[in-house]
Order: sequence, then C-alpha cells, then structure tokens
Amino acid sequence: MNMDKWIYDKLSSRLSHFKGLIALDLGCGEGFNAVGLAKLGIKVTAVDKQATMIERIQELANKEKVTITTEVVEIQDFQPNTRYDIVLFTHVLHFIPSGDREYIIKKVVDLVKTGGLLVFADLEDDFPVLAECLSLLETSLKDIKTERFSVKDEPHLGADYPHHHKAFYLIGIKQ
Repeated sequence: MNMDKWIYDKLSSRLSHFKGLIALDLGCGEGFNAVGLAKLGIKVTAVDKQATMIERIQELANKEKVTITTEVVEIQDFQPNTRYDIVLFTHVLHFIPSGDREYIIKKVVDLVKTGGLLVFADLEDDFPVLAECLSLLETSLKDIKTERFSVKDEPHLGADYPHHHKAFYLIGIKQ
C-alpha cells in the first residue's frame, strides 16, 4: 500500500465501499496517497503547484498501473466542475500564509460533497494550525476525529538529516 496507513484506516472505517467514488488530493506532492486511493478503485484527481511533483505522481501511477487525473495549479486557482466524495488536504496548510488560511480552508470544504469525507493533516511543530483548522471546520463538519502523531522525515530542503515532526490528522464528514 502506498498511502498513509492512518488515512486508509480512517477511510476504511467510514466507507462501506470505494469503487465509484471520486477523490481529490489537493497539494498532492509526490502522490503516494493519490495512487493508494486509485489502487482501491477510486477515481482520483491530484493537484499540485509544482510540475515536478505531477511528473513524479504520473511515473508512480504508471508503475502501479492506475490512472490519475493531474493538474498543475495553485490551490487558490483550482476551479473544478465537480464536488468530491473524498478530499485530502495533507501537509499543505503550513505553507500557506496565515492571512490566506481561512479562505483556503473554506475553499477546501466547499470541494467536498455533502456527506463526503475531508481529511486534513499537517505539522504542528511551529505552526499553530490545528486550533485554527478546528475552529473553522467545526461549523462545516460533523463526526470530526483528530489524532496526533510524531512522523519521521528524511532529509529535505531546510533539514539535511533525518528528523521527526509533530503532526495531526483530522477527518470529518461534510454537513
């Protein structure tokens, strides 16, 4: 399984089936979650602002023999003509300037069908986004579940050594 185990477990506990559902992975990065959803029979759209990330997700999708619709676009400019059964918005919010977060969270919630699932995940290290997310999402979602984790991260831009982050995962049903 390519996708995050927490996401898979939470979706599996809330959905009786996957086939025929449509999902959006907004800010998909390299697309592990998008590919994991596609392997379950879900029709997936993956969006990222970096063309290199979209190239990587297409390579992974080809390797795993799944089809994923992709788009290179800024989240603020993404204008789909549909609503989704599942929307993933994972590890993106802390990159968005704090003054734009409320607008982005409302936009993300609007992308979910009534009764659909919204999955947020982000870092808590130095980013106080969990409280902000919860206060904005409590009016739009029901049956919200949150869990906190420590996640291992490999070297990347800004940290050239393996390290850990505090993170949270949140899932809720759009009212």
